[in-house]
Amino acid sequence: MLTYLTITTYISVTGDPLTSNMISFLLYLLLFFLLSIPFASMVKQELNDGETTLPITFSNIVDYIIPVLLIGGIYGLVVIVGLNLLIVPGLICLVLLFLFPFAYVIEGCSWKQALKKAKSIGGERFFQLLSSVLLIFLTNVIGKLLGSVAYTGLGDARIVLITQLGFYSFILPVHLIYISYYYLEFRPQHVNRF
Repeated sequence: MLTYLTITTYISVTGDPLTSNMISFLLYLLLFFLLSIPFASMVKQELNDGETTLPITFSNIVDYIIPVLLIGGIYGLVVIVGLNLLIVPGLICLVLLFLFPFAYVIEGCSWKQALKKAKSIGGERFFQLLSSVLLIFLTNVIGKLLGSVAYTGLGDARIVLITQLGFYSFILPVHLIYISYYYLEFRPQHVNRF
């Protein structure tokens, strides 16, 4: 998390505003996908066993990290291209496949099946999921504004990192657990072949 904040702060200060926003958004999507693994794993353990254990959570991170990062990188690039060409295709892609890491970790299925399940829920509950996604990104904007206000008031870049890190340390886990339970509530029991 600290690395993400350091990179995005450096890019936003030194780079072109459009490029820095695209890179920041891509890194945020990758971070969101990466951090969804342990939280979805803990929700899955709570559902199945009634308790969570860190060794199982850490082993799930190792098991799922490569496919989640690869799909997350491709997903992020497609969303950024869609948002830059026309806003609507980027939003549609953002919402349709947003639940991929949760489907992949909670169901324990292949990445292709997880993409189909995420697309199925995203298509059925498009506007509900869109409102959840917009809420998550609104809190991201609030976190950046808190960092900007702290920087403007105190003039120290370290304050930006500390403020944003404190904000994200409380808000992001709440969002990830909420989305995990959202997936559990609306997950499909089977997915038709296309």
